[in-house]
Amino acid sequence: MIPIPSIPQLNFLPYKKEDAKLNMHIDNMLLEQKKGWFLRLYGWDKPSLSIGKNTITDKKINLSFCEKNNIPYVRRITGGKSVLHHHEITYSLAGPLDSIPYNIADSCHLLSRPLLYALEKLAFPVQAKRQPTPLSKGEVCFQETSAYEITLFNKKLIGSAQVRKKSRFLQHGSILLKWDALLWSQIWNVPAPVLQKNIISLQEVTTDLYIKEKLLEILPQAFAFIFNTHINTV
Repeated sequence: MIPIPSIPQLNFLPYKKEDAKLNMHIDNMLLEQKKGWFLRLYGWDKPSLSIGKNTITDKKINLSFCEKNNIPYVRRITGGKSVLHHHEITYSLAGPLDSIPYNIADSCHLLSRPLLYALEKLAFPVQAKRQPTPLSKGEVCFQETSAYEITLFNKKLIGSAQVRKKSRFLQHGSILLKWDALLWSQIWNVPAPVLQKNIISLQEVTTDLYIKEKLLEILPQAFAFIFNTHINTV
């Protein structure tokens, strides 16, 4: 059993939409904090592409299509493949590195627990399996599932990535509310039916018009409950 870290206080940055560069700048600022735990929920002011820090932007990403269609792209401080951010809730969690397991998979297991708890409370039959799916040849983050990433009906619902720097860590990820398979296929040159085999959003399985608002309310509560702490809104 992975021990739950002791968090005296969880500093919470409520949901706000920003542009791509500012979103990544704020996450980097949270990583650079000298102490404390921070939870941030945010959105994107327009469809935006984030690219993993080690990704080579070759023919697998149609950047010319992005430029022609006013889709900005930005480098993340985390690794992993690229993500189109649009209809989603993005979360980031930053804290002291010595509070989470050294093993990456075990740390992802721990940090998935609040997300699972929140979605289960909203009656979604989500899972977080240790066994990852086979790597895809493309550059689409959501086309493959890493250890303990969250799935719904065996399709990827949340894509997450983690970075560690000195004595701190940050993990951020995208919770899909809705997605446009045709737009994604044009950005990554992957047929829409291929993408649809592996990707799912909440609006595909619910008629609840207020699911975004409900998630925004329950997510900070879930992190506070799992980590047995209280929220300090900043």
